[in-house]
Amino acid sequence: MERVSSLMDSTMDSSSGSDEEQGSSQILRDYRELNARIRKAGLYETRDSYYLGKYAVVIALLVAAWLVVAQIPWLGGILFGLVIQQSAFIAHDLGHNSVMTRTRGWLFNRQYKNVGVWSLGNVCFGIDGVKWSENHSVHHRVNLLYGKDPQNSHLPWLLYQEGELDHFYEEGGRIDGFHCWWLRHQHLFALPFILLIQKLNMLRKTPRLLRSGGYVAFLGIVIHVSAWVALFLRSNFSPTFLLIAMLTGGIIHVQILLSHAYMPRFTEADQRRVGWIRYQILGTQNVDTTWYDGWFHGGLQYQIEHHLFQAVPRHNLPKIQPWVKEFCEKHGLPYQSDPFRVCIADMLRSFYRESRNVEVRV
Repeated sequence: MERVSSLMDSTMDSSSGSDEEQGSSQILRDYRELNARIRKAGLYETRDSYYLGKYAVVIALLVAAWLVVAQIPWLGGILFGLVIQQSAFIAHDLGHNSVMTRTRGWLFNRQYKNVGVWSLGNVCFGIDGVKWSENHSVHHRVNLLYGKDPQNSHLPWLLYQEGELDHFYEEGGRIDGFHCWWLRHQHLFALPFILLIQKLNMLRKTPRLLRSGGYVAFLGIVIHVSAWVALFLRSNFSPTFLLIAMLTGGIIHVQILLSHAYMPRFTEADQRRVGWIRYQILGTQNVDTTWYDGWFHGGLQYQIEHHLFQAVPRHNLPKIQPWVKEFCEKHGLPYQSDPFRVCIADMLRSFYRESRNVEVRV
């Protein structure tokens, strides 16, 4: 974190304006050339067979969970948790228009994208997929902007950087005695909270869909909850199934946080000085994977590439990775990538460091 922050400071000091304002700047020219190179190589094209395989895996995991949960509840929990996790990855890709890109047929026809988002997001993952995709698009535009990034603002439950507090207070937020104590110990509670509570927190918001007229979205989440109930009944009311399924399915929330959890936050002035290209790189973290565990991270391990070129399909992100590394090296930008266990440890250390000065404010 310290290394990235110091590089951000030096980058900001050397930047006299945003990349957009300096249309002739070298970094913007090189970015456009790299984008053209990716397009010329056909790496914006989706391979239908890849996502057909992903759909098949989700279905197979769900069938396997149903078949084994009665005899081996813990294994059924793992399998169902993987259904949730892998579905979330596909729903994420759908939201970025990197799956359904065709104009014919129906399975990959872009006019039915929201049907796919509903199926994978609402039914399989248990969240309002369309709304989440809208918020995710905002996140990409204002990555880690204080008080503006809807997917990286979780006060009073999680504090990523001490500077968030001023913006939280300015918007009317308050921290009582309990939340002050919680935040000072967030490094101890963060993982259990994210793994177990985030799912319940998502479902807690579901009644709002009815009040706002989101009946179809609500129906999808009802189907999702019904799958939980059906498997729980089939497991003979096994608490082991519930716990393991929650833990396994909750891993996706940890993976999402790791992409940005201990990266520098920005003010609007910071972002204007640094420019869109630089702050996307400075505010994003990759995860090192190998051939056998890449599937488990669902493309989120290539967050730097993804934030620079959002519409590149997941299966092509490894192909553009060497080009992005060269781009970062040329312009003196950090290409932050570490093993999963190192990312977890760094996140928890950052949680501890950033929350030392939290005080009650009501």
